[in-house]
Amino acid sequence: MAMLLALLALTALAEPVEIKDGRGYTMTVDLPADTSAKAAPIAVATMVMGPPTDGFQPNINVQLQASTDGGGLAVFVTTTKGQFTAGGLTLVADKQKKLNGKPAWYFEYSGNMQGRSLHWTALAVEQNPNQILLVTATSTEATWATNKKWLTDGINSVSVD
Repeated sequence: MAMLLALLALTALAEPVEIKDGRGYTMTVDLPADTSAKAAPIAVATMVMGPPTDGFQPNINVQLQASTDGGGLAVFVTTTKGQFTAGGLTLVADKQKKLNGKPAWYFEYSGNMQGRSLHWTALAVEQNPNQILLVTATSTEATWATNKKWLTDGINSVSVD
């Protein structure tokens, strides 16, 4: 089982978060409400990291992002695809979906970033027109086949209220 490391930062959550590693421990963190959400357009909620290979740790990253001009998922998707193009990334797959009745979008993309050939999957969910829940899974292209299952299972396990 992949070694898990959960890093928590302040988020808009007001309830305790429970993390179960599966190797004999559970940790509960009572996060304070984020009073700076308007000042900080991105708040990292959780990061889960697998074992490193060649100096890179595959990971799943959960972020709460302010939506551009309150445009919700539609603006987020358009902006994101433009960023992929500008960054020279290849869009492998994308599709619109619903998650617990909320608008969502799935992306899979690959390309070079910071001198590494990487592969990502991502799920963006419109929490409301002003906030997007973004869950990304990242691996090197060379280890994607090895890490794909646990990374995509993590993305596919996301549920929203």
